[in-house]
Order: sequence, then C-alpha cells, then structure tokens
Amino acid sequence: MFNFYNFRVILIILSMGLLLNGCSSNKSEGNKPYKKHIPTTPLHTAIIKLEREGLWTGFGHDFEVYDNNNKVGTLKDGRTVSWIRPPGDMIIKIDEIEGYHPLTLHSKISSGNEYKFKFTSNGYMGGWSNPGIKYLGSKTVKMVKPSPEFKYPQEFEHAILGSTAVRTGFYFIKENIKVGDLNIRRVRKPEGKCSSGYVDHLELDGEINEDTSFIIERMLDDTIECKHSNGRLESTIVYLNSFGGKLKDGYKIGKVFKKHQVFTKVVYGQVCASSCAIAFLGAPYKSMSPDSSLILHAPYTKKFNQKIHCADEKTDAGMRDYLSQMLGEETSDVIFNRTMKYCSEDSGWTVNRDAAKIYGMLD
Repeated sequence: MFNFYNFRVILIILSMGLLLNGCSSNKSEGNKPYKKHIPTTPLHTAIIKLEREGLWTGFGHDFEVYDNNNKVGTLKDGRTVSWIRPPGDMIIKIDEIEGYHPLTLHSKISSGNEYKFKFTSNGYMGGWSNPGIKYLGSKTVKMVKPSPEFKYPQEFEHAILGSTAVRTGFYFIKENIKVGDLNIRRVRKPEGKCSSGYVDHLELDGEINEDTSFIIERMLDDTIECKHSNGRLESTIVYLNSFGGKLKDGYKIGKVFKKHQVFTKVVYGQVCASSCAIAFLGAPYKSMSPDSSLILHAPYTKKFNQKIHCADEKTDAGMRDYLSQMLGEETSDVIFNRTMKYCSEDSGWTVNRDAAKIYGMLD
C-alpha cells in the first residue's frame, strides 16, 4: 500500500542531497573555488549586446539591427544580437516599426567594455505600443590579442576630421589632442599587410598655432608605419583642413613633413589655406580630392587693428627659398610668382586638384 508519509520523507532526503551536491559544485578538485569567468574581447574593441523582451503578441516580427548604418544582425522575439565594434560614437538603429520611424539610440563607446541595451514595447495589438531602446549599463571586460584567424569587421564608417570623406574599415582614435582651436587625431586601423598588424594616420583640423609643429613631430615619432614583409615602408598619411595661421609655423610643419616623408592629403570638403597650404607643399607626397582646395597668398604683416602690409619679391622673408627647397626651382618660381599677386586676410589664390596638378603641386 502506498505510504504518502514515507514518500514525503524520501523526497526531502533526495532534495537535501541535490542541494548539497549543488553547493559542492562551486568547488573543483582539492576544494579550490572555480575562477570567475571574465568576458574577453579582441584588442581595441567593445562588446555590444542588444536583447529583446519576449512577448505573447508580435513574436513573429523580426527586426534588422544597424550600427552606424552597418547591419549587425536580426533581432527575434526573446533573443539577443551581439557584436563587436571599434570605440567612438555609435548609433544603434532598429528598422522601421509599423507606425514609427526607425528607432535610434546614440551612445559613446569605449574599448574594453561590454554594453547592454534592450528593445522594449508594450506588445503588438494592431500596432507596436511605445517601442524604444533602453540602456541597461556596462561592465569592464578583458581585451586580448586576437587569434591569427580572427578578422576585424571592416564595414564600420570613419569620418575624416573637417571633411565629408568617410573611410570604411575598423578605425579607432588612438589620440585626440586639442590645443586652442586646433584638433589633431591619431587614428589606428588593423591592417594585415603590415608587419605590425596596424597602421596609423593623422587628421588635423583647425587653426595652426605655434605648438602645431611640435605636436605633429611628437605624434609622428610614435606613429605606427606600415612596413611590408619585403621591407617596403608606406608613408604616413596626414589629412589637412585649416584656414591657416602664422606663416612661420607653416614653414616648420612643412619641414617636419619632409623629414618624416609623410603623405599629405586634402580630401572632399577640406580647405587648406595660408600656412596650411605652405605646410602641405612641404611633404614629399601630396594628393587632393575633387571638392577640396588650396588657398595661397603673399606674406603680410599686421599690427593690432592696422591695415596689412604685403610683402613683395624684394621684401619676402623666405617663401621663395622654402618653395624652392620643397618643390624644386622651376616649379617653385611659377607658384611663388602667382602667390605673390594675392595679398588678403580672407582670400587668396584658390587652386583645386586639377589646377594643382598643372602647376606641379601634386605628384
């Protein structure tokens, strides 16, 4: 005959046994506690996790998830989409929901962290009710050297300072230096063809000042150049966008560019004027994109609110010699003579890419 009391005793004994076994599972052999698991992510990356609550209604609807216009996954009911990304500004977008525009969330991301977000709504009954993206918090994770088989995702977009140009790849800002109205960034990109695995470039935007040449030289000293397996070394690229500053500082920067054999670029939407254009011409390798321009003018002096005093060929304090050193005598004579015809605080000899090629300013 079934004895319910004995059955309850047996259940209690079995439950206590399971509980004891469960407690002992926190220890390994030798009674040593297991190490707490710490999530890892490849160097210079962050982990992003976007989860979706499970609902009775609307579970059959899937949503495409984008990170800065880069599709990273499909969000299903009660599931999570995870991906890694470079540090910087992030815009999560979930594609259009019935009756709503795409949901977006802006966030500043740092490498070495895991960030959690959640797609929420009050369900689907004839339309989604108040959908949104909620930030749940972040935690520090360990960054590790990726395996040889690992490939950094290359679909993320990076905007060049002071331009409309966008580069696609896996870029992250290594340094961001601001002095007065000047901003200089060192940007790094994983690159398999380089022996170091990485390559750097610099981006300059703003007014050139007396510290600019010093800062750029120090940054170039620490820049990772791309060296190929055959020993060939690629020039470091420096993007320039500036309406200039004092001419003497342009000379200094140009000499730094020549010393370090850099490749100066003025790309879409950028303007390199006055001392910036002088610095640009100092580099041994130069290029311009359509919709970019150089602006040059004759040297001038000005005291307080007085009118400017323009130099001429006799009173020029060094531009002819500088251009000759950087471009050669034949090319420099043409550029010098044209430049000296323009003397203004807010305008000058404006040159686009095609004209720059004809005058010998570009390679």
